[in-house]
Amino acid sequence: MSALGRSIVILNKDFGGERFACANIEPDYDIVKYANIDKPPRFVVAQFIEEVREVMGVPEWMLSVDSRKTKVLYLGACIQFLLHFKGNFLLMKTF
Repeated sequence: MSALGRSIVILNKDFGGERFACANIEPDYDIVKYANIDKPPRFVVAQFIEEVREVMGVPEWMLSVDSRKTKVLYLGACIQFLLHFKGNFLLMKTF
């Protein structure tokens, strides 16, 4: 059994009959990828991600980094990120 294609309805507190919120349950199209880049001096992950968002033209919620998976490689020459692209990028405007 799958919940895909069904809906969820959240009612007011204390089992009130009014709908507080509702949504359709749809597949998750998030993309998770590792990226390795050269690490310049005084590199700041948050600043880099902000610049990537700006270049891609995406809102803050659409691109994030799993900081638990960030690694410095090759004696500090490179850095590896686990990037999470949230939402459907196919619907985004292409450049």
